[in-house]
Amino acid sequence: MNMHRLATAFLLACSVSSSAALAADTLRFGLEAQYPPFESKSSTDELQGLDIDVGNAGCATAKMQCKWVETSFDGLIPALQGRKFDTINSAMNATDQRRQAIDFTMVVYRVPTQLIAKTGSGLEPTPASLKGKSVGVLRTGRTRA
Repeated sequence: MNMHRLATAFLLACSVSSSAALAADTLRFGLEAQYPPFESKSSTDELQGLDIDVGNAGCATAKMQCKWVETSFDGLIPALQGRKFDTINSAMNATDQRRQAIDFTMVVYRVPTQLIAKTGSGLEPTPASLKGKSVGVLRTGRTRA
């Protein structure tokens, strides 16, 4: 998906998240900057990543200023509900439980999962192939699913 389509989708997302934000000249984004390559901090402590680029492109297209409000991942939904920011721009899957608390837009991108195994192991990413096997999972310190 090209940056123009991402920016357009993002602007639509923001209009659903908070119509009051569109009346102002600043759009406040909530995020947790600990999920590279989507959102993280550079060695100079500046925000970087796909979600930051998409947010900045959306603000530029709408001729608005972006304000980034960092909070813990678990605190994003409560902070949105408390109006500490206008929308969440942090990679977050739309689970049934989260959909009960907040509105989600169309999926802008999907983060794939991947099975890594030794060449020739015969393991496949299917329940039948993994039955009875021990599987290790890498997480970034919190559950994003």
